[in-house]
Amino acid sequence: MRIQRDEMYFEARVVDEVGRFHWYGKVYQSEDTELYSMRTVYIRDSGKQLWIYDLTEDHNPLVRGTLEGSQPVKAELTLICSIPKQSET
Repeated sequence: MRIQRDEMYFEARVVDEVGRFHWYGKVYQSEDTELYSMRTVYIRDSGKQLWIYDLTEDHNPLVRGTLEGSQPVKAELTLICSIPKQSET
Protein backbone atom coordinates (compact mmCIF):
# COMPACT_ATOMS: atom_id res chain seq x y z
CA MET A 1 0.00 0.00 0.00
CA ARG A 2 1.35 3.38 -0.95
CA ILE A 3 0.75 6.26 1.47
CA GLN A 4 0.12 9.64 -0.07
CA ARG A 5 1.82 12.66 1.49
CA ASP A 6 -1.52 14.30 2.32
CA GLU A 7 -2.48 11.28 4.43
CA MET A 8 0.31 12.12 6.87
CA TYR A 9 -0.55 15.83 7.10
CA PHE A 10 -2.24 17.03 10.29
CA GLU A 11 -4.41 20.14 10.39
CA ALA A 12 -5.59 21.87 13.57
CA ARG A 13 -9.24 22.64 14.34
CA VAL A 14 -10.97 23.93 17.47
CA VAL A 15 -13.88 21.86 18.74
CA ASP A 16 -16.88 24.05 19.68
CA GLU A 17 -18.93 23.99 22.90
CA VAL A 18 -21.00 20.97 21.87
CA GLY A 19 -18.24 18.89 20.26
CA ARG A 20 -18.52 19.99 16.62
CA PHE A 21 -15.73 21.06 14.29
CA HIS A 22 -15.71 22.35 10.73
CA TRP A 23 -13.80 20.57 7.98
CA TYR A 24 -13.83 22.19 4.55
CA GLY A 25 -17.45 23.33 4.51
CA LYS A 26 -18.90 20.42 6.46
CA VAL A 27 -19.58 20.00 10.18
CA TYR A 28 -18.56 16.86 12.07
CA GLN A 29 -19.25 15.65 15.58
CA SER A 30 -18.97 12.47 17.64
CA GLU A 31 -19.44 11.48 21.26
CA ASP A 32 -15.66 11.41 21.57
CA THR A 33 -15.16 14.95 20.28
CA GLU A 34 -17.68 16.26 22.82
CA LEU A 35 -15.05 15.54 25.47
CA TYR A 36 -12.68 17.99 23.73
CA SER A 37 -14.97 21.03 23.57
CA MET A 38 -13.13 24.33 23.30
CA ARG A 39 -9.83 22.55 22.67
CA THR A 40 -7.64 22.19 19.62
CA VAL A 41 -7.56 18.80 17.93
CA TYR A 42 -5.45 17.67 14.99
CA ILE A 43 -7.09 16.05 12.00
CA ARG A 44 -5.69 13.72 9.37
CA ASP A 45 -7.83 13.15 6.29
CA SER A 46 -7.41 9.73 4.66
CA GLY A 47 -9.96 10.51 1.95
CA LYS A 48 -12.68 8.32 3.46
CA GLN A 49 -12.16 8.93 7.18
CA LEU A 50 -11.18 11.83 9.39
CA TRP A 51 -8.77 10.71 12.09
CA ILE A 52 -8.98 13.01 15.12
CA TYR A 53 -5.97 13.34 17.45
CA ASP A 54 -5.10 15.14 20.67
CA LEU A 55 -1.64 16.65 21.10
CA THR A 56 -0.59 14.95 24.34
CA GLU A 57 3.05 15.98 24.44
CA ASP A 58 5.09 18.67 22.70
CA HIS A 59 8.89 18.88 22.84
CA ASN A 60 9.73 22.04 20.96
CA PRO A 61 13.02 23.77 21.89
CA LEU A 62 11.67 27.06 20.51
CA VAL A 63 8.75 27.08 22.96
CA ARG A 64 11.23 27.28 25.85
CA GLY A 65 12.79 30.36 24.25
CA THR A 66 16.11 28.85 23.22
CA LEU A 67 17.09 26.94 20.14
CA GLU A 68 19.41 24.25 21.45
CA GLY A 69 21.45 23.47 18.36
CA SER A 70 19.34 21.97 15.63
CA GLN A 71 17.16 19.66 17.70
CA PRO A 72 14.06 18.36 15.95
CA VAL A 73 10.60 19.23 17.17
CA LYS A 74 8.95 16.16 18.67
CA ALA A 75 5.23 15.78 19.28
CA GLU A 76 3.09 12.94 20.56
CA LEU A 77 -0.44 12.68 19.22
CA THR A 78 -3.06 10.35 20.68
CA LEU A 79 -5.94 9.10 18.54
CA ILE A 80 -9.33 10.26 19.83
CA CYS A 81 -11.55 8.71 17.16
CA SER A 82 -12.21 8.38 13.46
CA ILE A 83 -15.27 9.73 11.70
CA PRO A 84 -16.47 8.71 8.22
CA LYS A 85 -16.32 11.64 5.81
CA GLN A 86 -19.56 13.04 4.45
CA SER A 87 -20.12 12.66 0.73
CA GLU A 88 -18.89 15.44 -1.50
CA THR A 89 -22.36 16.08 -2.90
